[in-house]
Amino acid sequence: MYPANDAEAEIIGAIYEAAVVPELWPRVLEAVALHAGCQGGLLISLQGTDARAVTSENMASLWGRFVEEGWAERNPRAQALFALDHAGFVSDYDAFTEPQLQSFPLYRDFLRPVGYGWGAGSAIQAPNGSTIIVSLERRYALGPMSREEVDRLDRLRPHLARAAVLAANWTTQRAVGMVDGLSAIGLPAALIAASGRLVAANPRFEERAGQIDIGAFDHLKVADTAAQGLLKKALAGIEGEGLAIRSLPVPAAAGNEPCVLHLLPVRRAANDLFGLASAIVVVTGLAGEMPMPDVALLRGLFDLTAAEARTGLALLGGLSIAEIARRNAISVETVRSQVRKVLAKTGAGRQAEFVARLAPLRLVRA
Repeated sequence: MYPANDAEAEIIGAIYEAAVVPELWPRVLEAVALHAGCQGGLLISLQGTDARAVTSENMASLWGRFVEEGWAERNPRAQALFALDHAGFVSDYDAFTEPQLQSFPLYRDFLRPVGYGWGAGSAIQAPNGSTIIVSLERRYALGPMSREEVDRLDRLRPHLARAAVLAANWTTQRAVGMVDGLSAIGLPAALIAASGRLVAANPRFEERAGQIDIGAFDHLKVADTAAQGLLKKALAGIEGEGLAIRSLPVPAAAGNEPCVLHLLPVRRAANDLFGLASAIVVVTGLAGEMPMPDVALLRGLFDLTAAEARTGLALLGGLSIAEIARRNAISVETVRSQVRKVLAKTGAGRQAEFVARLAPLRLVRA
């Protein structure tokens, strides 16, 4: 492999930065695209039926249309990547002939009418089981990509793959830390994707086997048919902005007492490509109560600062903004600012909604 020149070295450094600061991915994808004579790029994470993407700024609307119009199911480029299983980038001309490209609806009816239609992609397997697709898009008027341009992408691919591994590992460990933190205060808990696929679970949750199980394709499955129907209905709208907490009664089964299964929506950053969980699932008994969460737990679950977490706990404890200000010897305006940040990070629109969303975590001591 040729040594990286200054331009490539700068891009490589930015790739590793984006692995830990996901807000940088749009700028990095644009730099990668321009380096290979393309105009924009997409980084797509696939796991089962779940698909998320981060794009360069100029590709955001194109990706939105791609999803809305159902092109994912009619994407010959992705199919070719999986079929070729090539450890590098594959250009359109590497995979197809010109007559084939002209016949594919994706190119003929979607890409070329908006000025695109050439590009290259590569598939990378991440350690958390997801597949990462890097796709670069080029204006049709510029003609197909040259071998030299594809070679430039191939020199960057090992770094993109390592960055994906780093980001996926970090996200997986964080997910495990979240559910382990809930286990420490006595709560069976799991993280699930919008499809119902399990992302992580703590041992207390796994003890519910026979009542709440992991079924085919790692999907959460409740033994009771009625409760399973309620779970599917709740998951169907899990990505909605206005989703409130859902609490589902679950009958006794397999030696486990009756319980309540709570779904708490997870509000993810737009560029958090590897954050595959859409909800925290918490199980509480019908009798007996659990201790209040602590500052560390709220910080881990919702990326709150220590001050924001303390304010959040005070709200859960029923204190007003003025009472929080007096207790912490800070101004009312400072508390209001902290409350706004707590609401934004937990996806709540109002204080009452925040308290309702966190209800399963604030059941007072038995």
